[in-house]
Amino acid sequence: MLSLETQKRTFLWNNSMRVHSQKIQMFRLYVELKSILNHLNNLPLKFEPHRQWSKPFVFITNNGKFSLC
Repeated sequence: MLSLETQKRTFLWNNSMRVHSQKIQMFRLYVELKSILNHLNNLPLKFEPHRQWSKPFVFITNNGKFSLC
């Protein structure tokens, strides 16, 4: 059986790796979302009589994917 000190160090290491992995995932999501928003900002505005302007908007579907409407 591992010593208590080794167990503690292993737990702390695993925990820090998990947090690091979550930070990477959040950063990737941020980059993806930023590119989607940049794309939306570059779309030309369409004139519609009942609205001054309209752009597609982004929503997140059940499976976590982004979709344009």
